[in-house]
Amino acid sequence: VTAFILCLVVLVGSGSAAQAGRTQAPPTTDPDQIDYMDFRREFFTACAKLIEEQKCDPDFNAYTNALMGKAITWQGWVSDVEKQDDNSGHYLVGIDMDDFDTMDDWPPLSWGYEGVRRIGFADVVLRDVQAEQVAELRTGQHVVFTGRLQGTDTEFGRAIAIDFITSGLAVVVDQVDVFAADPTIDFTLKPTTVITLSRPTCHIMDNNCYTYHLVVYGDGRVIYKFRPWENKPVAPLIKTAVVDVEKVRALLKHFENAHYFGLQDNYSHLSFTDADDATTSLTLGTMRKSIYHYYGDTSAPDVLTELEKLVDETANIAQFAPPSSQ
Repeated sequence: VTAFILCLVVLVGSGSAAQAGRTQAPPTTDPDQIDYMDFRREFFTACAKLIEEQKCDPDFNAYTNALMGKAITWQGWVSDVEKQDDNSGHYLVGIDMDDFDTMDDWPPLSWGYEGVRRIGFADVVLRDVQAEQVAELRTGQHVVFTGRLQGTDTEFGRAIAIDFITSGLAVVVDQVDVFAADPTIDFTLKPTTVITLSRPTCHIMDNNCYTYHLVVYGDGRVIYKFRPWENKPVAPLIKTAVVDVEKVRALLKHFENAHYFGLQDNYSHLSFTDADDATTSLTLGTMRKSIYHYYGDTSAPDVLTELEKLVDETANIAQFAPPSSQ
């Protein structure tokens, strides 16, 4: 399915005055300018029959052309940094635009990913970023950037891990300025601390296959999102609960002791096939990291599997039994 999915990558060219490490207040957002999520929703509407027809509605081209030259102020999280292959010495910087409540319903999206936050994959790519700027960026860092939409292209993003929900089309932006927050990692538990876990789960014998997503907040709130595997859009089941804050504090301590921010972002080597997988993430202030873990990758550290189990236990996953098994 994903082979035909058109990836909406926003490509941003770096302005000579951009300073990625600046911590002064970012510019105020113009209420009349285009919002990134509006752009993506337009893509979903225009490309609803992409799989069958392998093309989007012609009006989508008119929509994107009308955006050219417009100023943007967007924010996201650094997902990847790669040197450009044009001998310029400049870099591509992937920006993940998905926030914790992002949930996409798009018919061509395969069942395994409907309603699952795909953090750690780039939705935006900054182009022509200078080496001194890249030196001040870290994976998971929250940034605000400004620029102007200048065109579309399909030739970029191959060096960056792009979100598979939208793949191939790049919107080029120049005159960029990047404002990066303080990258210090503080493991003090706060209400804004967020730990997540996503697992696709399938019980073949009773035809019960689904994906669940857990969000554990620093104040003890827990959100559970359940979505069955269907060949059509299905609204997710959402439940909430509250757990003891001290349990969340203990869970966060495990993440700190595991040196979570020092682990790889992706453990997906096929040491063997037909294994399950899980994705965790941790947000501390302006720092965020996500790790995809395929259980068939024998190089993955045992501590990662332990962290995944601890998230389930802290959230008391047993209280969120899926509908078909209740």
